Amino acid sequence: MEKYSTTLTPQTGNVWNADETMVLTKRGQDKENKGVEFDYQWNVMDKETKFLLASINSGRARGIPEAKAVMHKAWVQNKQMPDCIITDKLPSYQEGIRKTFKNWGSQNKVKHISILGRRKQINNNVIEGHHSLQKEFQKVRRGINNVQDYADGFKVFHNFVRRGVKDKKTPAERCGIRIAKNNKWEGLLLESIEHGKKEIHCL
Repeated sequence: MEKYSTTLTPQTGNVWNADETMVLTKRGQDKENKGVEFDYQWNVMDKETKFLLASINSGRARGIPEAKAVMHKAWVQNKQMPDCIITDKLPSYQEGIRKTFKNWGSQNKVKHISILGRRKQINNNVIEGHHSLQKEFQKVRRGINNVQDYADGFKVFHNFVRRGVKDKKTPAERCGIRIAKNNKWEGLLLESIEHGKKEIHCL
């Protein structure tokens, strides 16, 4: 279902929120960093519709290559680059965004805003709220076996199943993506299977 969802084109706004969070894993402690049992998960979300564009597990690294990877994944999903990306203070974002969108010299195609020291003017509450909800689901599991599989499943749940409190719409519905059945899990699964059959037929 997650693979199929990446073929869909959401009608999003022009501002993204990006953030990384730690996920407790069951694969043991890091040999180089004693006591570390966490992986990093990066998420990029459209600010207007709350559609999650990318969710990537980078293991225990959170450098420039990881920031670039999640930005590229979000761009592929969105089909067009944003005007602005809001992030936290992590330095990797600046260079990751610059390399992904070719922000060379005066060609500043995508504006990057860090909330460092500017929380009164701008915030990253949209994506931070998503992380809080995600951690509630993770807490009872006391560690995740496969962080990326879990992230893929939660991305599908967030975008196509979970409805907003105020408008009662899923992020996908806000983006103009409609699932035929009332049961969104079933509807998306059936559409995914049908899409897979068409791919096989084309081969």
